[in-house]
Amino acid sequence: MTFQLVGFFDESKKPTRDPRTGKVADIGYFYLIAAIVTLDGELDTLREKIIKLEDELGYKLHYGDLRSKTRRVEAIEAIAGLNGWEGHLFESAVPIRTPGGGAEHHIRAKALKQAFIHLAGEGRVSRVVIETRNEPTAGFDQLDKADHQVHQRLLTRCQVPAGFLITHAGKDEPILSIADVLAGARTDLLCGKDDEIYHRVGHLVEGIHKVC
Repeated sequence: MTFQLVGFFDESKKPTRDPRTGKVADIGYFYLIAAIVTLDGELDTLREKIIKLEDELGYKLHYGDLRSKTRRVEAIEAIAGLNGWEGHLFESAVPIRTPGGGAEHHIRAKALKQAFIHLAGEGRVSRVVIETRNEPTAGFDQLDKADHQVHQRLLTRCQVPAGFLITHAGKDEPILSIADVLAGARTDLLCGKDDEIYHRVGHLVEGIHKVC
């Protein structure tokens, strides 16, 4: 068994809500990347646990598809009950005023940079798997290429070790579902949609890093 650490990344972005009405407020979006860190040698075991859990629940652990609070609570408690992972969050310190386009690409690049440096350094993570953002209509992997450009700049500047690697994977990678649910619960808290669900898993988050 190997004792190298691996990170699994997923993103979430949601508009801020008016705390009085619960309706979307015109003050921007919160954006974050959730990183799940686990042992390389236990990846298959963790994948098996997630697949079994989804079979027992009767639905996939994809936060955006969980329309009822009952299911969201059920999903967050399910991942909190899984052994063998810890979370890290890299999130916008304030709402992004102009979501989409350049502003979103900029905050993602800054979040990835901070995540790569922290996890490759203090976190001793040797490689990262990022959920792909490629779409058939978007052309040749342009969005994922932007992530590789961030990685390459850090390698060139010796801000991450030469052996630190990144790859992309689709939703067929079960471990990404933990990052997905954690990210969704956290942005629900940040944007004012739900201030209770995230706290059911917050004890497994080792660090919350603000990205300006």
